[in-house]
Amino acid sequence: MKKVEYTFWNFRETELFKQLKEQLQPPTSISTWDRTDHISDLLIGGMFYETHTLLQFYNDIPKEGMILDIGANIGNHQIMFNQLYPNREIFGFEASPLNYIHLHRNTMNYPNTTNLCVGLGAEQGLNNITHFAENMGGSGIREVNNLRHKERDIMPIIIEPLDLFQLESNISLIKIDVENYESYVIKGAHKTIEKHKPMIWIEDFKHDDDYSNSTIKYLVDTFEYEIINRSECNFLLKTKI
Repeated sequence: MKKVEYTFWNFRETELFKQLKEQLQPPTSISTWDRTDHISDLLIGGMFYETHTLLQFYNDIPKEGMILDIGANIGNHQIMFNQLYPNREIFGFEASPLNYIHLHRNTMNYPNTTNLCVGLGAEQGLNNITHFAENMGGSGIREVNNLRHKERDIMPIIIEPLDLFQLESNISLIKIDVENYESYVIKGAHKTIEKHKPMIWIEDFKHDDDYSNSTIKYLVDTFEYEIINRSECNFLLKTKI
């Protein structure tokens, strides 16, 4: 199938961008890994990871409704969401028990934020997650993860489909960054997507090089989604329906 066409905005630092960027400040006390981990290194240095992506998507992201953060890592994006959208309900999922410790510490004081230590996938079961010594943010399901870093350890984790949670709040945005496991997450979220028709922020490395096997193609073909914005390997999609 032909690759989906989309408009790509040449990103500029507008006045709104500069104002919002000033709002985004990592807490002075934050729970992280050491500076060998990329995301931790940025946070320790007083910067967020993917600030430019969130601000590029800002005007398109719905300003109301629940945000699902799938692949929450240590809370980088959730802290940004809470700073830009202080009254939004945020529900996060993090598969790694090691990352979840930091995630819990970093988000426990946000009253509208809930996190679970569980991996999301196509069906219930167990799987193995790989942690990397130099990139804990790249932790992922071992069978699909790109083993480009030295393995730190492998741990068994629980996998559940998103649909099992039957979240009743209006879900307006789902962010998914799960290191090549995105298609499995989507396959376990059919009912949720069909019910809420949320905007989806997804990382997809296959879009340019292997579109026929990409998660974005699956979203386009199955749910009639379309790309409305892009920042590097991050895509923002909304339903045409």
